[in-house]
Order: sequence, then structure tokens, then C-alpha cells
Amino acid sequence: MTLTPEQLELRIQSLEARNAKLERLVKPNRSFVDNPLSLATDLDSLGSVKTFLEFEETVIDPKTLQDTGRMFAATRSGDPVIRYVSAGDPSEISHPPVCRVYNDASITIAASTEVALTYNTERYDKDGMHSTSSNQSRITAQVPGKYLFIAHTRWAGFTASKVYTFIMVGGSTEYARDERGMPVGADINVTVSTLIDMAVGNYAEVFVFHDNASPQSSVADVANGLEFSAVWVSP
Repeated sequence: MTLTPEQLELRIQSLEARNAKLERLVKPNRSFVDNPLSLATDLDSLGSVKTFLEFEETVIDPKTLQDTGRMFAATRSGDPVIRYVSAGDPSEISHPPVCRVYNDASITIAASTEVALTYNTERYDKDGMHSTSSNQSRITAQVPGKYLFIAHTRWAGFTASKVYTFIMVGGSTEYARDERGMPVGADINVTVSTLIDMAVGNYAEVFVFHDNASPQSSVADVANGLEFSAVWVSP
């Protein structure tokens, strides 16, 4: 295609403008090498000049990041990791602390007694929040923050005017009680959940109670039995 003199002049002006901008970029302290936000390492990496000419030209000291934070994903030992960079210091945010445990055997609950349920098996616990050898009733916070706790219990059929389940922190502060009567001969399933602000070392437990005259069983079931879980939600 033949260009008219006017079209040729416009092409030349455009190329001159690009060359001038490129010269500014490769001056000392303005090269792509000195810009930590650029993916280019030298001029051979530039590829299409048009693609890279829109990069920020402000001089950036590689040792001092701008007053903004940047987040990016990585992996650590196969687990997803988020890293946050602010003021030059990277902070690592790994998977949120999470724990889920259960008991593979039924537990006998004495009459008219509040009993802490124990959990002898872990579905997952990457942050050491639960122990199967000591204090099996506890999920203990290793990181401060708000946690969502979920407890599930199942009762074999018996008669009682009052059956309740609640979550307790530190052996003294009660949260999220479920209280009901017990239908004759019918099994019941109870799920209790709540958000709790936990400090490091705080622990949560699940307590149950019934007022039948005889001891009764809180039933274990691998799919739908004695379960307790916690997941970190926010600081």
C-alpha cells in the first residue's frame, strides 16, 4: 500500500515520539532493570515497544517500595500462601487456621450433669489446635482472631424434659446454647455454631446436659455424630 506524503509524515512523527520516550526510559535510574514493578530485565526483553511504553516512568528505589501494599499468591509445602508486601517488609498469610475433630465412640453422659465432650480423632488440624493425647475436649487458638466454631451432637432416643448443648471458652464463658425437650424414643441431632474472638491460648469446648434419671449416650457416628470444628475468619 502506497502512503501519501501526509500519512508518511504522521508515521515518522509517531516513530520519533516513541524513540524519544524510549530514550527517557533507558537513561540512568529510569531503565526497566531499576524498576522492581516491571517484568522486563533488559531491553532485549521489551518485545513490542508499544506494549511497554505505558509503564510508569517515576523513578523507584528497589529498596523502598511505594506507600501501597501488594498481595500475591505462592505455595508453601503444597499449601496455598498469600504474601502481603508493605513498607518493604513482606508478611506471609498462610492458610487460615482450621481444625475439625470427632469421636469415633459413643460417650455416656451422667444424669443432670454438664459434661465436656471429648474428641479422639482429627479430620484435619494443621495448626496444632487439638490434641488426641491430652485435653481431648479442647480446640485451642494458636493465632488470635475471630473464629467460627461449629459443634454437632447426636442423642439416642430417650425421654427428658431438658437436653442442651453449648460451647464454652476457658471453662467459664458460655456461648450459643441449644436447649430443647427430648421426644420419646426419637433420636435428635443438634448443631450449634457461633463466632468467638479468641486470644492465643484460649480454648473452646462443647458441653452437653440432660435431665433423664439415668445416664444416656451421646452417639458417635463417623458421618453424623460427635463433631467439633473451628476456622479462623478475621483478625
